[in-house]
Amino acid sequence: MIATRIDASYLQPAENLRATSHEQEGGKDRQAMRFLPDGADIPDDLIRAVKAGGVVFLCGAGVSRRVDFPSFKGLTDQIYDRLGETRTDEAPEQKAFGRGEYDRVLRSLEKRTHRPGNPLSRVREAAAALLAAKDGAKLPDHLALLELSRDADGRPKLLTSNFDTNFERAADDAGMTDVRSHAGKALPKPGGPLDHGSCICTDASPTLARSAT
Repeated sequence: MIATRIDASYLQPAENLRATSHEQEGGKDRQAMRFLPDGADIPDDLIRAVKAGGVVFLCGAGVSRRVDFPSFKGLTDQIYDRLGETRTDEAPEQKAFGRGEYDRVLRSLEKRTHRPGNPLSRVREAAAALLAAKDGAKLPDHLALLELSRDADGRPKLLTSNFDTNFERAADDAGMTDVRSHAGKALPKPGGPLDHGSCICTDASPTLARSAT
């Protein structure tokens, strides 16, 4: 299995992938496969691996920036603001934030803001509210990645660290009714009875993923 990252500047519909020039490789001519005339050359092995279902696309917060969703850093700051909290007197959170370890920061904030007797997480509630789906939002980048990650049978394979559900909304808007979404520990075991070969897997907990839709 190959994991690959795609620069958002190359996001185009899959059908836009085309040969743009001839290059020498191993003494033989090959056509360079690019989305844009001056873009990166996509290796033939990677294209074949995607079609064979051997590639999982990894996507971060950048893909949602064009629809006005925050970066992970921005989301962390917004959660502090929404909860009326600060890192000023919390050295571990300050250090983790400085290192860009925002998951550690939120985990620490979640623990110290938990209210006894309340099963709900204030941090997760805040994140769900901040990442609530925007009605009518156009999601071309999410759709492009879903299309690019399809294997020869048309099944997308995509893993995201995002807490939002924009990939699910893009799939639904495009009529991809066979694309399943799994979050956190609900991720199906490869080859198991719940592994249908086509899925969006998110870093969010199932509760957060549902509440953000």
